[in-house]
Amino acid sequence: MLQLETANIVVVGNFNPYLISPEWLSSRKIWSSDDIHLALGALRKDGVQFRGGGVEWFVSSDRLIIDSKSVNCGVLAALVLDELPHTPLSAVGMNYTFSADEPLVSSISEAITQTIAGSKIVRWGAVLHDSESRTEVTCVTGSEGITFSVNQHRMARTATEAIEAAKKFDSDRDRSQELVKNIYIRAFK
Repeated sequence: MLQLETANIVVVGNFNPYLISPEWLSSRKIWSSDDIHLALGALRKDGVQFRGGGVEWFVSSDRLIIDSKSVNCGVLAALVLDELPHTPLSAVGMNYTFSADEPLVSSISEAITQTIAGSKIVRWGAVLHDSESRTEVTCVTGSEGITFSVNQHRMARTATEAIEAAKKFDSDRDRSQELVKNIYIRAFK
């Protein structure tokens, strides 16, 4: 069945990549790890990347990304934002990728494959709106399996709005998984 492959939160705003560091996070009791690995210069823009304890951090001047399948990234982002309440912000996005190993073909992908001669990979997507967020779902099917990517996007102009959005990380993951499961069952089984 479907497995969670990746999970991350992206907070879009003006960040100081020289401030948010493993030392700063540890001193504020937000996050620490005994096995920290730094990757300076790994980002195309100014920024820093580090990881440890199953969590990966990317900090640049225009975004904070926290990635982990095992840790609630939303809690970590909320704790950072609580320490930086005056940070100019614009949005919060939660991203999840689910996969299945079976080479599955739906009537949708069969129709597209027949239309595009010789195509072995089919990609399609949908955008859903509700009162809280915009949800984008992308599906890629091929002979090696199927992958669903889900993005839950919310506008957040203040730290308070971003913290409230970040706190929905686990519930958004569960909601995304349920959505993907329903699509998977209806389209591919």
